[in-house]
Amino acid sequence: MKSKTMRSLTAVTVLLFLAACNLPAGTAPTPFTFPTPDLTLTAIFSPLAATATSPALVATATQAAPAQVTATNAVVNPTATQAPPTNTSQPAATNTQAAPTNTSGPTRTSAPLVRGGTSIRASFVSTAPTIDGDLSEWTAARYDVKTVVFGRDKWEDEVDLSGYVMAAWDNNYLYLAGHVYDNDFVQEAEDENLYKGDSVEILMDARLDVDYYTTTLSPDDFQIGISPGQGQVGNNPQAYRWYPTSVEGELSSVKIGTKLIVDDYEYELAIPWSVFETTAAAGKHFGFAVSYSDNDTYAAEQQESMVSTSANRRLTDPTTWGDLLLGN
Repeated sequence: MKSKTMRSLTAVTVLLFLAACNLPAGTAPTPFTFPTPDLTLTAIFSPLAATATSPALVATATQAAPAQVTATNAVVNPTATQAPPTNTSQPAATNTQAAPTNTSGPTRTSAPLVRGGTSIRASFVSTAPTIDGDLSEWTAARYDVKTVVFGRDKWEDEVDLSGYVMAAWDNNYLYLAGHVYDNDFVQEAEDENLYKGDSVEILMDARLDVDYYTTTLSPDDFQIGISPGQGQVGNNPQAYRWYPTSVEGELSSVKIGTKLIVDDYEYELAIPWSVFETTAAAGKHFGFAVSYSDNDTYAAEQQESMVSTSANRRLTDPTTWGDLLLGN
């Protein structure tokens, strides 16, 4: 009986409490507020934070981006000079002159300094020869001048035009001497036209160390002509320099001696090294050729044929001129 009464009192108490919550005079309970989560810690500890768009996460991603861009630019920067460009299409002009990468052409040190073709050796002389056209004092080697390089249709035979040349040197002069087989001496021209008669031509490349492979004329290439005489051998012989054109003109400093030998003639020359704008030294090489021109038509100034020490002689290509060695 007592327990039944206690249960009834408990039920009544609950009903009174519920009714009080809905009464107008009742006060609503204060809601509970959860703290805002720390997004930085969430990004560290929660894998879901990677998708967050909060300012903190955006700022972190933005700071990382410039580092990647900078690294990319360092690889492709065309102005970098510490390493060669990886783009092989870049022009070779970006390379320094001190270390050229173009291997199609030679450097100065690669030049052999000895021309192909006939090599003429000049002997050193302590006593200069007498320049009078008499070759009896010469004991140097003789080199043929007989290969036709111009006017083959006008050239008859070696009696018509051929010969030999000898060479010697000292510190002041290059000495040349030779015999020219020419059955009819005709020389009516002078100065720049003296090649249009019986004459001697000397070609000299004075600087093989700078233009060994150059196939065109340059300022260190020289063309000199010698007239054995005007009208007859020994009458006012003359030396003339055609090339370089900047110093073209008669060469009064060249000593000339000529002598008539029946229908042939002989000559001796002393040419100062200053004419070739160079100096002499034992063992030195030059591009070199000696040629003889012929005219067999009187009262006409014309070059009819030419023979040379160089079988491939071409005036405008110094690589075809042969070689001169200054011996000991």
